[in-house]
Formats: sequence, C-alpha cells, structure tokens
Amino acid sequence: MIKVIHCAEGIIDEAVARRLINETGHQPGVCYGKKGVSYIHQKIRGFNKSAASMPILTLVDFMDTGLKCPPEVTSSWLPHRCANMLCRIVVREIESWILADRNNLSTYLRVASNRVPLDPENVPQEQQRCSIVLLFLYFVCCHFSFLSIYFQHNKALNDFVYAAPSDALASSDYYATRSRCILT
Repeated sequence: MIKVIHCAEGIIDEAVARRLINETGHQPGVCYGKKGVSYIHQKIRGFNKSAASMPILTLVDFMDTGLKCPPEVTSSWLPHRCANMLCRIVVREIESWILADRNNLSTYLRVASNRVPLDPENVPQEQQRCSIVLLFLYFVCCHFSFLSIYFQHNKALNDFVYAAPSDALASSDYYATRSRCILT
C-alpha cells in the first residue's frame, strides 16, 4: 500500500481526495493546502519537486483557475510535471462530483432525488453552489441545533463523501461527471 500525499483547495476537496486514494487501495498521507486555489497555484512547483520521492495527488477546481481549458492548467502550472505528481483538474468543481451522485446523495440527505439537480455540470455555477448548500443546510437544520449549523454543514458533506457506497463511484451518473477529471 502506497502512501499518497494530497493537496486540496478546501476540506471538501480533501475528503474527496482521501476517498479516491482509499478506493484505489492506497493510504492517504498528509493533506496540504485547504487555503484555496491561489495557495495551490503558488506552491504547486514545490509539490512537483517533492513528487520526485513520493506520489502527490492535487485536486484543483477548473472554474477557480480562470483559464480557458483544463489542459491549460497543467501545462501552464506544471510545464515539467514529475511522473508522481498526480494533478487532477476537476471539471467544473468538486461539488459537481458530489451532486452527480444523485441517488446516494438524496438517500443520505433523506430528500427526494428530484431535489438534487439532474445534470449538475449544466447548472449555472451560482445555482449549483446554492443547490448543494441548501440541500445540506436542510439536512443539518433537521438534525442539529441552530448554533452548530455552520460547522455541521461541512461535517455532513464530509460524512457523505466518506459514507457513500463504493458502488456509487462506479454508477453511471457519478462516473460520467468524475471521468471528466482530466487525467494528466
């Protein structure tokens, strides 16, 4: 089992990275970042140098890069990418992947599946973020006190990422979105 260091924009991205690493039979190592895309952009060449001795998985939401196409991210940020530097560009953003697991998400949140967008990648960015926040806030409000809602929202989202059945990773609607992650 190989230990894979990972770098993520935030805590939700970290949860997804850890789940992907576990699902591939490896062990998640330390997670760096969680300070947004600008932090990753500033530090990615240093992570690339470190990848010479250990695998590093980096997840970056494409929409946060400001570039025209996903391959442009890796070519401009990592012109001399090390083989162990697993830079994955998430199209459009990590929330797309989570919303794409429609059946498991609605089951986890105890809401009707028609409340989860059918095609999250074609939902405007603002509406997509609003959808996921409202769904999780609804769940949190039903189960937690008002004072803990902010903290429980992220915890609930993390719990879903870790708790989703393994077969969800291969389901057609989830896989279609996840497969758009550019493998570079």
